[in-house]
Amino acid sequence: MAERTSMNLTVVSYLMFQPVIQSSKPNLGASFDLGLEMLSQRYQLNATVHYVGSPLVDTTNGMIENLYLISEFYYTQWDKNGVLVLVCPGSEEVPEIGLLAKEWDILLLSTSNSYAKFRNREAYATTVAPSPLQYGVFTQVFVSLFQKFHWRTFTIIRDGSGAGPFHASWAEVATVRFRREGFNFFSINIGSRNSNTSDQLVKSSLKEAARHSRIVVLAMRGNHIRKYLLQAARLGMTNGEYVFFYFEPYDSPRWFGKLSCTDSSDISNDQAAADAFRFLFRISSCKLKQSSSSARLLSEIRQRGIDKYNVSPSPDEGPTQITTAVYSALDMLGQVINQSRSSSMGSMRGTDLASVFLNRTFYLELEDVFINQFGERQSNYCMADFDRSSGNFHTVLRFDGSTGELSFAPNGTINWGSPNNQPIDDEPRCGFRGEKMVCTQANRTDALIAGVVVAVILVLLVIGTIVRFNRTSWKLEYDTWWILTGEHIHQKEKLTKALSRRSGLSDYSMGYSIAI
Repeated sequence: MAERTSMNLTVVSYLMFQPVIQSSKPNLGASFDLGLEMLSQRYQLNATVHYVGSPLVDTTNGMIENLYLISEFYYTQWDKNGVLVLVCPGSEEVPEIGLLAKEWDILLLSTSNSYAKFRNREAYATTVAPSPLQYGVFTQVFVSLFQKFHWRTFTIIRDGSGAGPFHASWAEVATVRFRREGFNFFSINIGSRNSNTSDQLVKSSLKEAARHSRIVVLAMRGNHIRKYLLQAARLGMTNGEYVFFYFEPYDSPRWFGKLSCTDSSDISNDQAAADAFRFLFRISSCKLKQSSSSARLLSEIRQRGIDKYNVSPSPDEGPTQITTAVYSALDMLGQVINQSRSSSMGSMRGTDLASVFLNRTFYLELEDVFINQFGERQSNYCMADFDRSSGNFHTVLRFDGSTGELSFAPNGTINWGSPNNQPIDDEPRCGFRGEKMVCTQANRTDALIAGVVVAVILVLLVIGTIVRFNRTSWKLEYDTWWILTGEHIHQKEKLTKALSRRSGLSDYSMGYSIAI
């Protein structure tokens, strides 16, 4: 025990310097503080933190320009005693920090973002990304969903205006994957207009979407969804033939907007919106563990944010999974360090510590986290449908990040809203313009058959007419063969007179009677 207590752990945070905290993640500071306390109490580590940065820098470009401050700390301020770990809940600057971490062979934990380039383990051998903000994993959720229900065609209406940066960034990543998977999708970018929720824009976007697919993905802030669903109802797109998807990596009204069918400024349309929400499915991270200990921890994080960091949350706003990811990352770090210390082959080098994270599920206080072979967290996501009676979303499908499988949740029954409550088809059988080969071939076959039938009918009519004419002529001759015409009588009289002159007989003596 004494040996463990004597071990020093220096944690450096570049972005999250005191007292400046990102406004979109207001509980990061509190989560970080409590995580450090947990390292000391639970894992017997003498943990200290150093915030590197300048309160005057408040932009991403500014952070990138000041990366030299990390090098300055490493070379001139760190006493080289114990283990040095970088924890960065940042964004675009993280890949550059990862290269520095590899050069110094120290561990880097990225708790806010992950990047595809991290999969190059040679370049980022000391980087682990336990962040729940994973564009690649979120895209896999949609791929699994579309494959499960045999959907190949869909439309994405995405907000590229900057008001929804997550959805815009996701769309950039997702379209590459969708093309590789061979999906037939159509993307509508509404970010180039002055207002992405103007009535005319909403209407035109939905009408365009309806021309391409019955599956519509709304990649935008949650507070815009109500307007789109109301307009969809007016266009007849809530009749059981269309389905809509809204998604967010985790529940955060502050960052992604509040998803609700009610609006205090438009109460008269609340019922219509609730009816339209029946055809909306929400995809988000599955909820954190529900236990008395996790509830106490979340309450403590929230209160610490209020008391120490002047956070002003709304009454129903608590720590999100992007902020608790810092606490969970430090919990994982404690497990990894203790495992390495207990092993005779254990090492505190960054490369060795990072390798202990890989292909492993961590069973933590707030959530269970799986880290794959690339050092990326594979989050679990839940799909929920809307229950009109309660006004809430209920989980029906669950995506397991560790296996990549999509399965029904316990007691999960999907209400599709279709006449037979079966999954809808992504497009009409013949396509939206009758262009499907199955129908074009059928149409050609039908036309050929119709032509042959018409020709046969015409031939039969002609034959029938001829037969009828001939039959009528024959019958007439058959019925009147014994009737003599005037010409016949005249010829007969001439013959009779000629014979009479030769034999001297009268006409009467011939005994020949003619019925006229």
